[in-house]
Amino acid sequence: MRAVKFSLGFDLRSLALMRIAVAGLYLLDLLGNLPHLEAFYCDTGLMPRASLVSSPRPLHWSLYMSYGTINMVGMIYALHLAVVVALMLGYRTRLTSLIGFFMAASLQSRVEVLPGWDGEIRLLLLYGAFLPWGERFTLWPRPKAQDFCLSAATIAWRIQLLTLYLGAGLLKGGAYWADGTAVDVSLHSDAYATVWASRLLQVLKPYPEALVWLNDGVPLVELLVPCLLFVPIPWVQFAGALALGLMHLGFGLCLDIDLFSPVCCACLLCFVPADVWNRLAQR
Repeated sequence: MRAVKFSLGFDLRSLALMRIAVAGLYLLDLLGNLPHLEAFYCDTGLMPRASLVSSPRPLHWSLYMSYGTINMVGMIYALHLAVVVALMLGYRTRLTSLIGFFMAASLQSRVEVLPGWDGEIRLLLLYGAFLPWGERFTLWPRPKAQDFCLSAATIAWRIQLLTLYLGAGLLKGGAYWADGTAVDVSLHSDAYATVWASRLLQVLKPYPEALVWLNDGVPLVELLVPCLLFVPIPWVQFAGALALGLMHLGFGLCLDIDLFSPVCCACLLCFVPADVWNRLAQR
C-alpha cells in the first residue's frame, strides 16, 4: 500500500507550490498581453468579430466574442486577472481553477494564433479543478489532517504527464531526428535560436558528434525518464523531475519558446519530496 501511495499520490505542499507557480506565470503572461487588448480582442483591432463570423473556420464559444468595445473587453479581462490572482492566493481553488479554465479557453478561442504552451495552461487549470492544490500555502488556512493525497485526480495527473512526454518522444521520429541533425538545425534556426544557442555551437564546434548525441538523447530522455515518476521512492521521482526540468531549461536557454519551458518546469514542482518540506518546517 505504501508503494501505491508514493507511486500515485502527491504531497499537498508540492501541489500548492505547483499552483502558485502556474498561476504566477499565467498572471505574468496576462499582464504582458494587457497593452494588446484593443489590437486583438476588439472590433477596432486586427480581428473584429464580424470577420471571424464570416470566415470559413469553425467558431468556438468565447466570452470575449460577446463584446467588441475596449471598455467591455477590459472588464472581462479584469475579471480574468482577478480569477488568476485568487487562484494564486488559494481562494476557493476548485472554483477559481474551473472559472480560470473557461476564461483561458475563451481567450484562446478569440485569437487562435497562440503559442503552444497556452494549451498547457488550459490543461493545468482543468486538472486543478480536481486536484487538491489549494489545501496548503493559502491565505485562507484549512485544517491540516495530513499532507499527502492519493485520489483519482492525482493518478490522472501522473498519467497525463507520462503520456505528454511519451507522446513528445515518439513524435521525434521525422527525417531530421533520424539522420541526427534535428538539434543542429534547431540551434541554427533564425526564428528560434538565441544567443545561448550560438555560444553552445561555438563550444561544441570541435566536437560535431556531440550534437548527434544530443539529437539521440532528447527522445530517450522523454521516453525513459518519465517512467521514474512512478517509482515508489520520492527522491527517485524528484531526480526524474529534475532531469526533465534541466532538459526544459536547456530548451528555454537555447530556443526562443516564450514561457513554454517555465510552464513545463512548474508542472514538475509537484514532485518535490515531503522530506524537503519537513526539513524546512523543522528549521
